[in-house]
Parts: sequence; structure tokens; C-alpha cells
Amino acid sequence: MTDAIVANLQTNLFFPEHNVTKQGTEASNLYFLCRGRAEVFVKDNLRREAKIKNLESGSIFGEIGVIFDCKVTATVRTKNYCMIEALAKEKFLNIANQFREIKVKLKKQILEYDDPWTQYLLVSCN
Repeated sequence: MTDAIVANLQTNLFFPEHNVTKQGTEASNLYFLCRGRAEVFVKDNLRREAKIKNLESGSIFGEIGVIFDCKVTATVRTKNYCMIEALAKEKFLNIANQFREIKVKLKKQILEYDDPWTQYLLVSCN
């Protein structure tokens, strides 16, 4: 499984304050933060943006939109220079069809998110 994922990754380098994902856009990738730090922001129904978490090297993001086939649920903005690997949604889904445990593990991780906004979005995506 790891070989299949690594073979399909695309390396991206980002400057500080770059929006890697933007809430409300089409989900196109699953991301792996290899180096650097980023922040996760969500807008409420009044369009107020709130920071909900920090991401460090080793974090994964973009999984909700890819797994549940919905729009991107949060904006991820780099805090410093970052190296981020991207796995295209179609390639992820092909790998997930071969290795079904990957989807199960990611869904379990998503359901453990403790912020109310993500829980609300999960209900919206289903």
C-alpha cells in the first residue's frame, strides 16, 4: 500500500501564508504535510473565519472531501515554508479500492475530530 501511495505523490513547495486548500472549492487531493507548519481555518454561516487547529510535519489533510466526495471543508494556510505531497483524488480512490483498510482508518480518524464545525460538516457531507 505504501509503495502505491508514494509512487503517485506530487511534491509541492509553498511560501508562508499560502492557501493550500480553500473552503468550499472542489476536493481534488489528499495532502501530506512533510515539512513546515500550517493552520486550519473554517468560515461559519456568517462568513467569519476561525482557526480550529494547527498542523505540523506528518499531518494529513484534505481527507474529508476526498473520502466523502464533498467540497473542501476548511482552508489550510501555510505558516512557513512547507513541503507538501499531494495524492490526486482519483489515484487515492483507486488505491483505496485495492487496500480498503485505508478508507476505514481515515474515516475513523475523521470521526474522532473534536471540533463542532467539523462534526457539522460531516453531517452535511453524508
